[in-house]
Amino acid sequence: GYAFLDYDHLNRALSLLKVRKAFRRMRVLVAAEGNARVPTGVVSSIWDLEGLKRRYGVDYTCISAMDLIREMDGLTKAERKQAEELTDRLIENAGDVHMSRKDVLQSVSFYVAARKALERYESNAFVIPCFEICVKQVLEERRATFCLTHSLLKDEGIPSACEADTNVLMAIALLMYLSGKSAYMGNSYLVNREEDILAVHHDVPGLKMKGLDEPDLPYEIRNFTVGGWGATLRYDFSQDIGAPVTLARFDPTGTKVLVVKGEIAGCEGFDRVGCSLSAHVKVRDIVDLFHKELDFGHHLAMVYGDYVEEVKELGEIMGFEVVEA
Repeated sequence: GYAFLDYDHLNRALSLLKVRKAFRRMRVLVAAEGNARVPTGVVSSIWDLEGLKRRYGVDYTCISAMDLIREMDGLTKAERKQAEELTDRLIENAGDVHMSRKDVLQSVSFYVAARKALERYESNAFVIPCFEICVKQVLEERRATFCLTHSLLKDEGIPSACEADTNVLMAIALLMYLSGKSAYMGNSYLVNREEDILAVHHDVPGLKMKGLDEPDLPYEIRNFTVGGWGATLRYDFSQDIGAPVTLARFDPTGTKVLVVKGEIAGCEGFDRVGCSLSAHVKVRDIVDLFHKELDFGHHLAMVYGDYVEEVKELGEIMGFEVVEA
């Protein structure tokens, strides 16, 4: 039971209970490579999906990643038109585009196929492995990568994570449900030890990182591969120096959450090919963070704003341990 001091206390509690409810209604579409539960690129990923279901109510459906990719070839006329229109809108609104419309369309077509699969399996979250799939000829033949799909889904309020990393997917969901904003994610690594600055490094920024109901952020479109294909969105995080952010990740057991408050300190890789974009984030103690991160894994979710106290309160409500760095 809950007791409230005033209406502000009541409303805060209700907002947190809505997050718990969102987790209970979360249905993850897991596009897997073979029977692998733990992706090659993220050995720290949560493998016990049934445990997540028992603990938080998060359900899941596993499908073949290869079958999903091949669905790009069977889009209906209406779905192809949808892909064409979205491609034109993305190109028109971009500050600059560094690849051909044809290749942007291919990545958008995978998004349409993924969105179709989400509807078919009544799912509202998505993961797919990268290392296992991107080396296969099936993607080169279709000249598409998954990066754009993750960005677009999160901008619709649908948690979506690279490399089939369930830990960071759960953290993305946590931060998105709390904030009402699209979340970013990426590998973390040291930038400046003396100034306590780390990088969060992946090509999956959203256009709604300041709010799902807010106007799109300014962006460019750049190819992921040196071959000119694989559309990614690029956002210049250096426009937000000093802005508060919250970083988070679940641990491999799904019972603990690492949470970190920071602020934007710069940007790197905005104009480079490949998985090169990174937000630089200043934290309280980078050495403490990396020692604690050893028990959680190498991808962090990031959302604009300070939600550390809300995460702590949710830990009490939902039953996960919170580790603050």
